[in-house]
Amino acid sequence: MSAVAIWEAVRKYALSMGMSDVKPHDFRRFVGTQLARKDIRMAQRALGHKRLETTARHYVLDELQPGLPTTSIDWFVSL
Repeated sequence: MSAVAIWEAVRKYALSMGMSDVKPHDFRRFVGTQLARKDIRMAQRALGHKRLETTARHYVLDELQPGLPTTSIDWFVSL
């Protein structure tokens, strides 16, 4: 499946759910955040970041409020 096909499938499904702001990159952020909550080093490797600081900067976990969706995909998964 091409990147364009994935983008179109995500956009089509999101629009059918009334969510116009979901993007394929939201999945990367969602998975990265979930991994970082368990093990930031594992998240670093999975995301391909050379520096741990990059992972920490993009997935700042201590600023998240428990139970509050951080992206539109978090909201979707919570349904």
